[in-house]
Amino acid sequence: MPAVSTPEPPAPCAECVFRAAPKCPRRSSARSCTEVRSRSQRRLHQIDHDARTQDVALKRCRRSSAGPAPPVNPGARPHERGATRERGRTTRTRPHHAARAHCIQASWPLVDSRSWTNPPHTPRSSTATSPSGSIFSPPPEEYADEAEQYRHLLGHATRTVTTVLELGSGGGNNANHLKAHFDLVLVDASEAMLETSRRINPECTHLAGDMRTVRLGRRFDAVFVHDAASYLTTLDDLHAARTAYDHVLPGGLALFAPDFVRETFTTGTHHGGRDRGERDLRYLEWTWEADPDDPTYIVDFAYLLREGATVRAVHDRHVCAAFPRDDWFAALRRAGFDEAFTLSGPDANDVLLARC
Repeated sequence: MPAVSTPEPPAPCAECVFRAAPKCPRRSSARSCTEVRSRSQRRLHQIDHDARTQDVALKRCRRSSAGPAPPVNPGARPHERGATRERGRTTRTRPHHAARAHCIQASWPLVDSRSWTNPPHTPRSSTATSPSGSIFSPPPEEYADEAEQYRHLLGHATRTVTTVLELGSGGGNNANHLKAHFDLVLVDASEAMLETSRRINPECTHLAGDMRTVRLGRRFDAVFVHDAASYLTTLDDLHAARTAYDHVLPGGLALFAPDFVRETFTTGTHHGGRDRGERDLRYLEWTWEADPDDPTYIVDFAYLLREGATVRAVHDRHVCAAFPRDDWFAALRRAGFDEAFTLSGPDANDVLLARC
């Protein structure tokens, strides 16, 4: 019988440890390179390879330009409006996160005459309130489509909605569009944010209060909690559901719109900004979690602020939470709502609705 030759094993694929393509030319299968001797290198290779193949398949991979990409969560939400794709990165003109309405935004019109000499640090804490002290905010027109979707979602109440209480109303960007359809009362714990909102919504009622404890002594057809719901970082903070219940008329509706629920949470990076002349801004937004078993996650912002020929950097950290849907439903039932469910909202995010 003719001799059977044993094929030479493939040469070590050291190069694809950091530059893995969807299918490495030195591999005979789609598995990670067993030729790479280092365990850490094999892990880097697998992370990079998995992320690249999932990016091709799902078009949802959010990667930093500096290093291997993390695996993609299949529940990741689609890329938000205003985003463009650049070699696996996401570019935006405004941050997609809840902080987008409140963070330092030099590329948009000033909402305060203070200079950048000491820009405010607006950390997200467990106070269940919107950030305070921000001096820039996106223009209200950035929220036109989003507010229109929330207007339709409020129509799921079993009564006609004419009066709406917004808890954690921030700078009033959603209210700027909703006020044409509803009689609005806006509540926020930050006087700075309320002052910002008063400038663009002078016809609305503005009141200071914490969304977990405020009691106004009146009821509304609907209660609306936009991305301020992401500030609820403990199960006790979800008692804000009781605040909503105590302010909703029979047949009314409560709407909560956190950035994530646990089932849709994904880490990632985004960057963007605009050039508008003498005062411009670029930002990098990084969403990550220290402990997958903890509902809280971190959003770090790095800003480059340019004023004339001077450019400087500012770091801003926000602590948020993504609770499972079941935790939200349990909190809404304990508050007294008869029915709780989710629907798809702006950017395909989960919106939680509860009826009395």
